[in-house]
Amino acid sequence: QRQFKALNEPYLQVETPALTPIEIGKPIEVKYVIVNLTNTPVKLISQTGTIGISTTRFTESDLKEINQPAAQNIYITKDGTLLRKSGGIIVTKEYFDALNKRNHYVYLLQKINYQNTVTGKNRAYYFQIRLKYVEGNSMFPNNTFFEYVENLNYDL
Repeated sequence: QRQFKALNEPYLQVETPALTPIEIGKPIEVKYVIVNLTNTPVKLISQTGTIGISTTRFTESDLKEINQPAAQNIYITKDGTLLRKSGGIIVTKEYFDALNKRNHYVYLLQKINYQNTVTGKNRAYYFQIRLKYVEGNSMFPNNTFFEYVENLNYDL
């Protein structure tokens, strides 16, 4: 029973984030893919999030509604992916200078509420990643260094 549940409980994960080049006067954008790693299809219910430049991580109180096109009633099947883009902060000279310092990163925090289409149970995927644009370094796909700060799927 437990093994069956573990194999069939939906589990989402963000993959391949790509930070656009940082340029003064242009918005910061992060393109990323949400992947369903399990056999159970999910239906997206809602999405909240925030993006910003900081030396420290965000908290759940920083979450805001995201106006993603068709954020609701999207289904992600096994090995299915959903391409997303977050952004909107315009890079000022202050932001540009801050991002060139070692301890400043772009932080992306998202919470995606979704439904297990088999059981009807609602779950959430909560993740936070920190990113830095690293041009011309083959170690970083999409010229983007990233690491998970938080990466959780849980029942609501």
